[in-house]
Amino acid sequence: SVYGFGARLKRFTAPTRDIGKLKAALEGMYNYTHAGSKIYEAIVQTARDATTSPGNPTRLMIVFSDGQSTTKTKPELAANVSAALGLQLYPVVLGHERVIQQSRAGQQQPNPRMGTSPGWATEPGRNPAQDERKARAYDQELRMQEFAAIGPMTGGRSFDPPQVNSLIIRSIFQSLVEQVQAEYVAGYSPAAQGE
Repeated sequence: SVYGFGARLKRFTAPTRDIGKLKAALEGMYNYTHAGSKIYEAIVQTARDATTSPGNPTRLMIVFSDGQSTTKTKPELAANVSAALGLQLYPVVLGHERVIQQSRAGQQQPNPRMGTSPGWATEPGRNPAQDERKARAYDQELRMQEFAAIGPMTGGRSFDPPQVNSLIIRSIFQSLVEQVQAEYVAGYSPAAQGE
């Protein structure tokens, strides 16, 4: 299945192995714009929708996002609902390298007259705009870390590629296919009492 989210969730295709349908769904998703980013609400809705189909297939969700939710919903909610439904999450963090570069660009060399004191408001010669950019990059970094953490909470894992292109996406998908193919279920059935 392919879903896209912004301020609302949209399913672009139901589960399919039809390459043409998947390609059309991905193209539609890339062109999907809707103000806002309800990441964790979208994960919960998608998890509920994806687990309504009959049968007992292996279910996992790959979520491409920068982790910058526009709501106050906690990441743990999405992880808990997904785990309860037996669905593993695999977040792919987008734009992390850019945030790191912004954070580094906002770093200022220590002022030798002030020592190494971190007192932002009291240091003479500080650049308030630079401090604001650095604080914004720090906040983005925290949100990205929270987003990445939902994978391990569900038995999945996170991906944090320095860039995203078709080769990176293909390698992520391939690693998940290999993982699913290597999974097995072991069961135990105790003997009836009295035997």
